[in-house]
Amino acid sequence: MKDGIKIKVLIVDDEESILYCLKVMAQKNNINNVYDFYFSNNYDDALNLLENNISLLITDVSLGYKSGVKLAEKVLEKYPTAKVIFIHGGSSLRYNNIKFEFNEISKPFTLNIMWNSIVSNKCGSTINGMTGEAVL
Repeated sequence: MKDGIKIKVLIVDDEESILYCLKVMAQKNNINNVYDFYFSNNYDDALNLLENNISLLITDVSLGYKSGVKLAEKVLEKYPTAKVIFIHGGSSLRYNNIKFEFNEISKPFTLNIMWNSIVSNKCGSTINGMTGEAVL
């Protein structure tokens, strides 16, 4: 929390089981109430949540019929200083001609990996989600 202002995090994933686990992670770890979390399971609903002054977008690259990259572009149009973390199950996005800085977490990943990514709120690196812990 900076000067009493909470960090607004929008998490978007069309896989309900992953979204549910991320909600539980947020509730469990946000003990100092530093973050406001918003959750969506689709692109259109996520666009409606943009009024919340988003600081960090965490989105699956593939959101059914829409793209998480397109969603990130919309977020950055409205909030140019926002950070972006992509979740994906494929190879690195580094070579996909994405024109903004981002972080990426490959599936499967642990909740600790995700939480640490939220807390560090850094962009520009790839995080391999595999460790000895339970994974999503």
